[in-house]
Amino acid sequence: MKNKVKLISFGMSLPGPVPKVDVLLDVRWMVQNPYHSLADKKLTGKDDGVRKQVVQSPGAEEVLRALDSLLAIPAIRTIGVACMGGRHRSVALIEETATRYAGPRGLELIHLALPARSGHALKGDRP
Repeated sequence: MKNKVKLISFGMSLPGPVPKVDVLLDVRWMVQNPYHSLADKKLTGKDDGVRKQVVQSPGAEEVLRALDSLLAIPAIRTIGVACMGGRHRSVALIEETATRYAGPRGLELIHLALPARSGHALKGDRP
């Protein structure tokens, strides 16, 4: 699809370089980390309960509005969203963005800290 935008979730604590992106949102201090309140530490931002908890956290709506605004800028082709480990907040926020987005651009979701699963383009390691 022409004019596709890549949304990349990753963790700042992971080894390796930060992915090359046009815009980077570091949400570590903007949105509450759900990790410590999870009974099952294997859950990720793709799981409904975690996603709901992240989206309802203070600051999340502002991040989602910022992402929506960035998607309206044609020159932006890659947006990175970072949290600490790249498995909860960053994942939930770009998944929610994809759900809400009604604009003309195609979206490709890449979760660098999650193992590959069906449904989205995913990568397990940083480029």
